[in-house]
Amino acid sequence: MSKTKGQKFKTAALTILFIAVVFFGTYGVSRVQLSLLGKENIYGYVEANEWDERMTFDADAYFSLTVNEGGTLKVLMLTDTHFKNGGWYANYFWVGEAVNRGAYADIKKLVKDAAPDFIYLTGDIETASLNDLIFEEFGAFMDGFKIPWTMTMGNHDAENRADKAKVAEILLAAEYCVLDVGFTNLNGLGNTVIPVKDGNGRILYAFI
Repeated sequence: MSKTKGQKFKTAALTILFIAVVFFGTYGVSRVQLSLLGKENIYGYVEANEWDERMTFDADAYFSLTVNEGGTLKVLMLTDTHFKNGGWYANYFWVGEAVNRGAYADIKKLVKDAAPDFIYLTGDIETASLNDLIFEEFGAFMDGFKIPWTMTMGNHDAENRADKAKVAEILLAAEYCVLDVGFTNLNGLGNTVIPVKDGNGRILYAFI
């Protein structure tokens, strides 16, 4: 039995309404969040530390890693987790919360299976209007492993409420995060050098 014009119109209208609700729930609410919280932007501060070509490299000024007995070092690299605010205030009501929980569970399994000595995150940890809240939550989550970790920022990590300097402040507050802000006259924040040494303190190679 074919649908009448009225039934087709009703179906189309409900479909459009559903799409509009989903769109507002995942994108529009983010803007409402910011306006109601009264803070469209949050700016951090990092102390100026400029590089010039006369400087020499001092490996002892940086956090370093030491290889295990047998000369091994296990590093777990994670990238593009894209945690997000899915609804009002943080991420507790919309589908984004379920996706975030799934990502956290996956990371926990990876860390357990890999048992790394160091965790390196290569950006786009979040895609959220309230990126400061996401990073505060993520920093506490990473500290739970009690394993040194650091990250470089992707193009999404500081494109919303908190700027790069504020994100850096939040990361530096995490106990096990070994982020180095780096030279501030170079592009970005987090230009890090991590020497890897043998048991005698000799540099074997470095993460840059």
